[in-house]
Amino acid sequence: MTDKRRQLLLNLIEVHGIYDASKIAGINPVELIHISEITIDAWLANTVLTELISEGNLPKQYKEFALSIDRMSGTVDWDGVFESDGVKEKVFAYATPFWEGESGIPVEINYYEEITNDGKIELSCDGDVFNLLKTREVFDGIEDVLTWYKHFYLPKVYRVIVEEQLPIIRKLAERHGKTKK
Repeated sequence: MTDKRRQLLLNLIEVHGIYDASKIAGINPVELIHISEITIDAWLANTVLTELISEGNLPKQYKEFALSIDRMSGTVDWDGVFESDGVKEKVFAYATPFWEGESGIPVEINYYEEITNDGKIELSCDGDVFNLLKTREVFDGIEDVLTWYKHFYLPKVYRVIVEEQLPIIRKLAERHGKTKK
């Protein structure tokens, strides 16, 4: 790409923002970010990941969790099922990279359900457990964002949900189950 064309794209992005600029240029936002070689900050990294997840270009499964994006709220949803020793647990969490352009990942279990032969316990966990994973703010291109997603985002969010938050929620469910009886 010529420097003149690149500069035109950068000006278009600066004046109209990434989404409107992509409509004007007739290309999707990820391609516009790629060909313009714009510095990818937290806000643009969120845009890249949001677009790639919603287009189905990133894995929809990570271990026990189905991953999806809610385009209305802009959240990345982790929907997991764990089964062990006659107990089935369902976990629904939010973990949106660079939420609102911030350089972190808010991780929060929103809903928990435990099903056993003895019955079912459901918990709405809004605000009960919350972690903010600090992360880097600038990336050297789309490939760098994708490498970060695979090697940082997926394993770190999984660890926070499974090793830190889920034990707390299980204790809350145990107390909740005892008070219901």
